[in-house]
Amino acid sequence: EGRKGYVAAAAVYKDLFALSEGEPLFVQDVAWTAYAQFVEDAIEAKEVIRLAISTMEKNLKDLKGSVRANFLDTLSHLRFVAGDLKGAVAAQQEAVQFADDSQKEEFSEFLKELQSEKK
Repeated sequence: EGRKGYVAAAAVYKDLFALSEGEPLFVQDVAWTAYAQFVEDAIEAKEVIRLAISTMEKNLKDLKGSVRANFLDTLSHLRFVAGDLKGAVAAQQEAVQFADDSQKEEFSEFLKELQSEKK
């Protein structure tokens, strides 16, 4: 298994992102799953995280309100695990700005965590 499993996971995610292109909610679901698996060490492939980030960025433009906020929150988490703290903070600040009342506290909490990483 080992490395072969990681290569297979990367290929599956590549296909999933290609299939989900233009369907932002599907893109977000796939991206969050990739993030969760990466954090849990179920996948190791940084290329999956990079692919998730680029696919998320391409599908962000027409989103509004709480949907945009959720999308940005996911993007922020991905940027953080990819080592882009500045990008993570920027995305999370925008997520908080677009968040509805039910999201604001959770998104603000993650923003504080990110900002404390800078110190």
